[in-house]
Amino acid sequence: MLGLTGMAQIPAPEPDLAEDYPLEGDAGWRRLKLYDLKAQGTQGPIPNGAGTITLNGETITTRGATAGSGTFGTNNSAGLNSADGLYLQCNTTAPMLPELTLTLPLGMTLGKDHALRVSAKVRVTNGDSNDSALFYIADPSVTPTLDVASTSEVGGWRLTGTTTSLTYRRGASPGSGTTIPSTYASGSLTYTRIIIPGWGNDCIVQLDPTAYDTSPPAYQGRTQSGPAAPTNTATVFADGISSIKVMIGAFNGGSGVGLPKITVEEIEIEVR
Repeated sequence: MLGLTGMAQIPAPEPDLAEDYPLEGDAGWRRLKLYDLKAQGTQGPIPNGAGTITLNGETITTRGATAGSGTFGTNNSAGLNSADGLYLQCNTTAPMLPELTLTLPLGMTLGKDHALRVSAKVRVTNGDSNDSALFYIADPSVTPTLDVASTSEVGGWRLTGTTTSLTYRRGASPGSGTTIPSTYASGSLTYTRIIIPGWGNDCIVQLDPTAYDTSPPAYQGRTQSGPAAPTNTATVFADGISSIKVMIGAFNGGSGVGLPKITVEEIEIEVR
């Protein structure tokens, strides 16, 4: 083909969507929500059971509960302040497994082909080998807890002890533990991302000590889908949801001297 100057024109290359828009990259993502949790004033203590907090002027539903041991709000506390952002901490060494869930609106309803990305700046402090911390996201129809059924649409991670073990989890189904630097559980900032792929039923889980967009992140795993065998239906995690649940946990297994604590300074929610 000749152009106006008589020279042959070279066709433009076809775009490669997989290369130009990798799921872990930043291209194509659109921010739905950004919560600076250190800028929301002092709120709390968040109660056991149903409650509310205010984020960016929106009323956010909370749920205080435990994963079986102790009582939420007894010997543990949760709330918001300018130093920590969102916090959940054990105040004694008594055995307890408190969990706090926020239901965060998306401002739109997602379809099967939408991918969702939840990013958070998190600090975990484990005082001894009996302590651990959780960070999960879940479909709004799920009541997340440490050992919620692995067939549920839920995914995240757990950091255990001071010689820190990282496990990626789909509720009651954990991966094998990976030993990571103790700084991840001694109060240092961790950048974590959980990505739900379009048409997917699982999560990509990332943790890094320096940035969200480190490529590759220091640690990356996958929760895998709940059903182990092939199915005759295609359940899609993000299909039809207009909110997402974020759950944190600060667990004291008893004995020792540790007072475990988890704080969240920022949550960003994006869609593509």
